[in-house]
Amino acid sequence: SVAIASVALVCGPLIAGLGTFAVSTRMIAREGYGRLRWHAPWGTLAEGWPLFSSQMFATLYSASGPIIVTALIGVAAAGAYGEVERVVNAVIGACLLTHTVAYPRLAALYATNRRRYLHVLRLVVLAYLGMAGLAATFVLVRWDSVNHFLFGNEALGHGRLVAVALVWLMLGSFGTALTGYWTVSGQGGRVLPLTLRVLVVSIALGVPGVYWFGAWAWLAALSAAQSVTLFEVWRAWSHEAKLADVAA
Repeated sequence: SVAIASVALVCGPLIAGLGTFAVSTRMIAREGYGRLRWHAPWGTLAEGWPLFSSQMFATLYSASGPIIVTALIGVAAAGAYGEVERVVNAVIGACLLTHTVAYPRLAALYATNRRRYLHVLRLVVLAYLGMAGLAATFVLVRWDSVNHFLFGNEALGHGRLVAVALVWLMLGSFGTALTGYWTVSGQGGRVLPLTLRVLVVSIALGVPGVYWFGAWAWLAALSAAQSVTLFEVWRAWSHEAKLADVAA
């Protein structure tokens, strides 16, 4: 069972990576860029190291949850946490496709029409919140069924974990919108410091929270740490709105 579970965990990212690579090579050939040529990645990584590093640190505070829960309160609690985390992160990824699809247009609009850029970005965030809200509503309406599906006979002990996961779900778009804005505006160097601040807050709240309250406290800490991101979103939006008004 361990071997089969390990293969299943590996297959998802492997299929996604190979599929992305295959589609990318076809797009390169179809759009007339010539044959695929191999180059060492170090130059690109050196140029974009703040974003690359920030993703690595973001992985630390998200993927470290099961490890911390296991160390503090046991394997069973970590299993429940991991079950919820995988499902909610999959839903977040699906909802974030709205931003993925809109990103090329957002990048073009930022250089040509700031007011239109803000309008499209607002629509993207609202679309995410709408889809996430539908998913959360479904969970609330089918609460017992969802909990039984996730945890089986242990469903009664993990209601708080699912409830906090819904909060985490609703906050999932703001970090992506902010990092996308910083990237197109040439402020990519600000992503890593923000990620480090979120990491520090997550660990500072999450470790004692898990010890005293249980696995749900780690997701609660991640959600609370997003207050740092929300503050930066507010600052960035206010700044861009002022610039758009001046330009108009």
